[in-house]
Amino acid sequence: MNLGHWLNSLDAWDHLVIFLLFGLGFYASRKTFQFLKRIYEKKQKENLFSPTFRITPLPLLGLAILYTIILYQFLGDFINIVLEQLR
Repeated sequence: MNLGHWLNSLDAWDHLVIFLLFGLGFYASRKTFQFLKRIYEKKQKENLFSPTFRITPLPLLGLAILYTIILYQFLGDFINIVLEQLR
């Protein structure tokens, strides 16, 4: 089964859970990069020749997907129990 067929086989609750987990993963990813940016700026201080630390979309989304997978693996059994109770 490819990704498209798998996504079409999910019901509304499954989509909601995936969306919420991705939202949490995106939030954690953004906070991680903001933390790294603060560390970098504190370390560089007033160095005029240091490159700027930019948060770009590709690493932000990549880390968000990684966080989403970790959250799903960590909370997978709990999510399945809750979804079975809702159905």
